[in-house]
Amino acid sequence: MWCVRYTSVACAALTVLLLACGTPAPASPPAPAAAGASAPASAPARADAPPAPTAPTKVTVCLPSHSDTILPGAAAEYGGYYQQQHVEADIQYFAGGLVDSALAAGQCDFVFGAGGVGPLLQGVDVVVVAAAVNFSPAEIWGRDPVRTIADLKGRSLGTTGPGSLTWRVGRYYLQLNGLTPEVDVTVRSLGDSASTLGALLSGQLDAAVMYSPDTFVARREGLHLVYKATDVPMINTALVTTRHYLDANRPVVVGMVKAVTDTLARLKSDQAFYASAREQFTQQTIDPAEVPEYWQAAAEVYSIPPRGTHEGAVTALRFYAETAGDQDLDALARNWLDMSIVDQLYPPGASR
Repeated sequence: MWCVRYTSVACAALTVLLLACGTPAPASPPAPAAAGASAPASAPARADAPPAPTAPTKVTVCLPSHSDTILPGAAAEYGGYYQQQHVEADIQYFAGGLVDSALAAGQCDFVFGAGGVGPLLQGVDVVVVAAAVNFSPAEIWGRDPVRTIADLKGRSLGTTGPGSLTWRVGRYYLQLNGLTPEVDVTVRSLGDSASTLGALLSGQLDAAVMYSPDTFVARREGLHLVYKATDVPMINTALVTTRHYLDANRPVVVGMVKAVTDTLARLKSDQAFYASAREQFTQQTIDPAEVPEYWQAAAEVYSIPPRGTHEGAVTALRFYAETAGDQDLDALARNWLDMSIVDQLYPPGASR
């Protein structure tokens, strides 16, 4: 009797087992993890498609000449430094003082030049965000019989054009030496540095305001160094934009300052890059034997980091004192010079 009951129970159990094998049972919920136990690893999530790359920011960079002081503004494009900062730069050239008019008209997002002082004095919210050259390397070179700046009385002095830096510096140098522009000395406008040098060499000018490497050519041609100012702090070449653009596009401006600084460093340290960039910039080939002289002179004028000073800003503004009227140059310099990005990227006292 007991055996029969056992057999029946066993059969019933077997029947249940067979039914279980034939019909899947619903999954049981997972048992709660014991205290202190690690949770089971989750199944890897499906990888999302990578976001589409954003287009580089397009900016217009305006340049006033093809001198070595302006070279970094274009060399940043040749060396790929704008691209590294996700910037697509459209380089535009405006001879003489026309770059100031272009900046005032809103044609330029950035100017790499004398600092946009003309528009600043007209009320445009111009701001210097990097100062690449912080003294005046301009020199006056002349032909016989001009040997000193006093010899220029009654003669002509060549510059690139009204409102340009060479025009401002030339007039300032004359005034420092007791000569009145357009009264004692005729200040002529030639359009660009190459035309100015050509006019001096051909005898159309008695003297001209020039920068290296044009001054090297003048020396080789037997011309005379007439005047060179003593080194004083002065913002000579800068990356400028407007306060409105800076406030609306600060990350872009940070990238531009970084690109220009990296370019300055490359130009100072890499002679081959300097020679290649300059040839592309000027469309002129340098005699390989002369490259070291050109390169060393250019490297000496570039400031790294590109930090301008208030004193240098005031000195630069003094070049425009005759058109500044009764404006406070000290206050104007404070509004014009903004080194916040340079200080952010290259803290004072820190090695680069």
